[in-house]
Amino acid sequence: MTPDLPKFNQRFPWLGGDLQTLRNFIRRSDWPDPAALGGTRMEFPMSDGTGDHLTGTYQSPVSNAGKPLVVLVHGMSGCQGSAYMLYSARHFLAEGFPVLRLNLRGAGPAGPLCVERYHAGRTVDFEAVLDSLPEDMTANGVVAVGYSLGGNMILKYLGERGEDSRLRAAVSVSAPVDLGEASDRMLRPRNRIYRKFLVQELVRETLDGKQPDRGPGIDALRACESVREFDEIYTAPMNGYADVQAYYDDCSARYYTADIRTPILVIHAPNDPWIPIGCYAETINARNPALTLCLEHNGGHVGFHGTCGAVAWHDRAAVKWFGTVAG
Repeated sequence: MTPDLPKFNQRFPWLGGDLQTLRNFIRRSDWPDPAALGGTRMEFPMSDGTGDHLTGTYQSPVSNAGKPLVVLVHGMSGCQGSAYMLYSARHFLAEGFPVLRLNLRGAGPAGPLCVERYHAGRTVDFEAVLDSLPEDMTANGVVAVGYSLGGNMILKYLGERGEDSRLRAAVSVSAPVDLGEASDRMLRPRNRIYRKFLVQELVRETLDGKQPDRGPGIDALRACESVREFDEIYTAPMNGYADVQAYYDDCSARYYTADIRTPILVIHAPNDPWIPIGCYAETINARNPALTLCLEHNGGHVGFHGTCGAVAWHDRAAVKWFGTVAG
């Protein structure tokens, strides 16, 4: 079933893919106050022998009329305090949904609690969190929204689990469904500022956490100049992959979408400066009725700041989607 999604029109002055992408960075003073949102800290111990714990913040709306729990999954170098996570949490809470803003392994508040780090295909962690949620939080079911890398993870999880997914529905926003193509896009000269920022954040996040006994040294990490190089010297070998291409091949959601059986709304903007549209045109299987692909041209990367108001269009679309397929 496809809902009648609201129309997206970019809002002045956030015109074009770059300004849509950068709006939240430029307007940091507008970010929701995490303290005002409130919530309860949660920890999710991993049972893989590492001693690592994922963390998250759970928030319940003033009035929950039987709506499912929304698990929000951040993107690369993000965490529960990322702007899009805070904006989305505020909107879902206002619409009566309970929310869990999840920190993936080693991200944000989970950094000091983890030796290992999340990556785009580490779905076992996401599944472990779903399996350990208390029954009173999941009584009305669970849905999820993944942003960028988090969107790729959710798509991969749904493809791996097929009919056995723990989710009633999901939304993916600006996911790099082909990790190799996305990393190549970042190498373009026009993306050098984005590339420098992301690499600095990845290195900072890695060095701020517990340091494993193996892996590249600090100097090697700080010398990285691209996401591909970071994945080559850190992500791939630290997670048992022979090389960076093996990591990309195993973890790109494009290889799992045909097996998805849970309704998922896949949102992407063709003018996304980070994720090439070819990833979607060649990957998303239109014959899979569980997938609804929504291409909104001027949304940028996890932007979608529209004339509909201060709430990002993808948040409005997600509420409509969940009301239709998981209501």
